[in-house]
Amino acid sequence: MPGVLRMIEYGRYTVHDGMRCGKQPGPRRCACEALRSGIYPQVMQKAKPVILPDLSSRPFRLTVERTMSVPPAVLYRAWTQQLDRWFAAPGSVLMQPEVDAPFFFETEHEGTRHAHYGRFIRLEPERLIELTWVTAAGTGGAETIVRVELIPRGAGTALRLSHSGFVDDASRHRHEQAWPRVLEHLDLVLRDTMNRTFESSRDVIIRTALWQRAIEFYGSVLGLPVVHRSDTLMGFETGAFRLYVAQGSEHGPVFELLVPELAAAKTRLLAAGCTLQEENASLPRCYIRDPFGIVFNIAQTHSN
Repeated sequence: MPGVLRMIEYGRYTVHDGMRCGKQPGPRRCACEALRSGIYPQVMQKAKPVILPDLSSRPFRLTVERTMSVPPAVLYRAWTQQLDRWFAAPGSVLMQPEVDAPFFFETEHEGTRHAHYGRFIRLEPERLIELTWVTAAGTGGAETIVRVELIPRGAGTALRLSHSGFVDDASRHRHEQAWPRVLEHLDLVLRDTMNRTFESSRDVIIRTALWQRAIEFYGSVLGLPVVHRSDTLMGFETGAFRLYVAQGSEHGPVFELLVPELAAAKTRLLAAGCTLQEENASLPRCYIRDPFGIVFNIAQTHSN
């Protein structure tokens, strides 16, 4: 059948359609093996420029639109890093959000697992995800293209999903019926996540230019045991909370709230009249001042 791919080749690697693949004979190696072993970055560094699938003989396509309850940053993360939270079978995802990096995951329906393969062909954080999409039953082994556009709309997102390259109209029709249900489920999952309450950690931090005197006071005068030590940060256990003393311009004390979705929480707080005081994603740090003058840090829960 013209345009149908039974194998997708990436340099020295091959992804095989239809089932989770094992070691293959001959000089080529399985891309799933590269993903599992962690060597795919080296493979991708040597890869040629992204080659798009030839869809000229497969004109069947669809477009689905939906207004989502969560901001673009949350949706982008769900599609590129959290697929097993709303679509893929838990534990089955082999994926890194890098252009031309092959991915694999499985879905489960009525006791049967279905393998999905693809690669990201375009990524624009918080704006666009474009990926190839290959399944045995769904696309007939054809390398189709899914394009997800994210447009901010109030506190939510206008999502536009296009799926192109189907081998026939029947396949297109099946996906046209399925994608609205998938997006509805995604919206419900993420909306539930956003509606969870903020939860405090045990961490409180102060920052002072008199750092050496401060750590001597908390360590020697108060006798608090040290739980963290670095060149510019010292942590002490108080019993009820952990006190961190940082070296630098004065501030504090700042306590911490843990959230399941950092970007969504930040958007929600700013919309409620809070202001951003200080931000450094490398630490990570996101200091927020509420309308009543209290400053706190918001941080992503480790479980996500």
